Amino acid sequence: MIKINSQNVLEVSDLNTWYGDKKILSDINLNVSHKEIMVIMGHSGSGKSTLLRYILGLEKTKTGLIKLLDKEITNLNKKELYRLRKRIGVAFQSGALFSSMTVRENIELPLHENTELDEKTIHI
Repeated sequence: MIKINSQNVLEVSDLNTWYGDKKILSDINLNVSHKEIMVIMGHSGSGKSTLLRYILGLEKTKTGLIKLLDKEITNLNKKELYRLRKRIGVAFQSGALFSSMTVRENIELPLHENTELDEKTIHI
């Protein structure tokens, strides 16, 4: 288990996940320091996108701990997650949409994160 400290911008500790009987992420532990550049590489189906979805709080962890910018993301509500995501940037290959979300949810995401619009207005 990785020791958690506030010098890291990202801390992942003991992260595991499954889809059905298939284990996708197994005991993932990593720390990323301020100004450190990290690349996540692997073959198709190796869990890269799954890991990113957990780091961004798009999916809740089943096991393990994720801290992003010194915030334990599994305990954050939707509004707190949106506020936190405003402070980070993620580049996806070919500008891909989040596959775990509907087209509508992909369109609404930046509206939640970058505006003060209420739900009713966003759902027009």
